[in-house]
Amino acid sequence: MLEKRIDELREKLNKECEYHSLISNKIIVLSQTLDECIVEYYREMLKNKDSINSKIVNR
Repeated sequence: MLEKRIDELREKLNKECEYHSLISNKIIVLSQTLDECIVEYYREMLKNKDSINSKIVNR
């Protein structure tokens, strides 16, 4: 009886660990994607800034 309960709890714990591992992996991927978006955003801002500055200088 006790062994059965231990096995059930062990199985439940394993499922919880799998779930948390999946969530953790998704968070890592989302974080990397966000980082890439931020880098791209600032690249575009710098391009626009350079473009605006060159237009001002050329006037």
